[in-house]
Amino acid sequence: MVKDLTVCIPIIRTDLVRRCLETLYRYTPPNFYVYLVDQSLEGIEPDIIKKYSHMYLRPYRNLGFAKAFNEGLKLCETKYYMTCNDDIQFINEGRWQGILDT
Repeated sequence: MVKDLTVCIPIIRTDLVRRCLETLYRYTPPNFYVYLVDQSLEGIEPDIIKKYSHMYLRPYRNLGFAKAFNEGLKLCETKYYMTCNDDIQFINEGRWQGILDT
């Protein structure tokens, strides 16, 4: 299956990222990649990286949200891409229909 979407998530808060990724995978059709740009002080748990990401970037300093997203975007090879904060929770599969309709 060819992937159509890359989701780039700049990470600052490692305490919330697992919930973000779990709900992303639960409520999103499987045709996507996840790129994590880890700017946290302590780093993301290795099991989260292995289970949920297709690409993991760890800059030597905090780049800020926009720069971190742009660094992930440079590596993106899909037709569509999006970004989100590390602390969001996806709540249902219906939200994708609005994106697709657009």
